Amino acid sequence: MGVRNSNQSQPPARETSSVAADDGSGTLTIARPVETFEQLCEVFLPTVAARIWAACCWPKGMGNGWNIGDYRFAVIAVSPEPKTSLYVQFWSEPGEEVLMEVCSGEWSPSSVKYVQQPQRELLRTLGFRIGGEARNFRKELFITKVSEAEAAARETLRILFDGFRFRGQWPLEIRVERARRSEQRLVYSSLTPQDFAKLLSEHGYLCRLDLTDDAPVALLRRGKRRFEAKFGWRVPRQNLYSVVALDALIAAPMGCDANAMLMLESELPGLSVKQFQGTHLRLSMPLMLDGGVTTTWVLESVGYWLQAVRRGERIVRMATARRRQTRGVDKGARVH
Repeated sequence: MGVRNSNQSQPPARETSSVAADDGSGTLTIARPVETFEQLCEVFLPTVAARIWAACCWPKGMGNGWNIGDYRFAVIAVSPEPKTSLYVQFWSEPGEEVLMEVCSGEWSPSSVKYVQQPQRELLRTLGFRIGGEARNFRKELFITKVSEAEAAARETLRILFDGFRFRGQWPLEIRVERARRSEQRLVYSSLTPQDFAKLLSEHGYLCRLDLTDDAPVALLRRGKRRFEAKFGWRVPRQNLYSVVALDALIAAPMGCDANAMLMLESELPGLSVKQFQGTHLRLSMPLMLDGGVTTTWVLESVGYWLQAVRRGERIVRMATARRRQTRGVDKGARVH
């Protein structure tokens, strides 16, 4: 049995790239392709998992870095040829399951040749099904801790490795976007009567304030329609009010019984209907500012109010006309 010469030259070890270079835009590259899936994970898994976790991590409790309507998505993609993107993407919203999607080529003709029967079978084995407007392969999963993000990253790399034959020969692009369905605007939880009058005057309403007592009133007019805004829920020791109650009178010369008023209320959501001096109806609707509203909300609410009052007038007018016709017919039937 011979003794190995320590000076004997050994075959050179195969060089692998254990570090992926990031060009600063989220594109990762390596010096040379890898051969095995574990090598691919060694190079890319930490970064892919970190980006997925950045998209899917939502602290508990609204206001801890997020608000209703916030969402994020992460896209991990390779481009084997120009204008061809093979991607896995994650859509995340607070407190909800994450939607994981893989491109199907449905809306990308240049990608179709990379998504054939072997790829479809692999994705079905992993629990993906065709769905959504883009007809991608998709499934829902929970990503609420780092280990789940790492598992999703490993599955992403498995899809790229086994499905799309990715070995690091193309740059790996990772993009994380944050957005929201809401808009940032100023909100008000209370207004002074002057604030309210100024806002409506700027938008075509004639307004006069009556500040003679502890219950301020704004007398308003839009076209021929006159109505009032009464201010309530005063903020202690301030000229601020958290409720604006809108009131208008409409003629009801033949009166309305309780059933008729209930039917009218059902036709005018948000408004209350009450008798006033026998010949009129008082329509009322409160604007609750407590909690915060925008000026657009105030204007839209007043606009809805006016439309509802006009609709109420039409309903009462038509009902009055029908009752008069019915009375006329009854009188005619009694004449011999």
